[in-house]
Amino acid sequence: MSDNGEGITPRRIHEILHEGREEAGSRHKFSGVGLRNIHDRLRLKFGEPYGVMISSDPGQGTTVSVLIPAVKKEEAALTYT
Repeated sequence: MSDNGEGITPRRIHEILHEGREEAGSRHKFSGVGLRNIHDRLRLKFGEPYGVMISSDPGQGTTVSVLIPAVKKEEAALTYT
């Protein structure tokens, strides 16, 4: 998912995915705990290359992606039951 908003700094991306806390005086009104939980759970399940990826250029916008491994339908039935 992408937007063309104000963007966010690399520091804020780190806080969202690894610390989940709000910057003092920030206009961001969320703590990032939900995104951090999803990121952490995907990494626990599938390993370090996977999880929530956020890329942003301040003043240009932000792109958020979720990276998970492809699994064949037959394998999925065995893996996710």
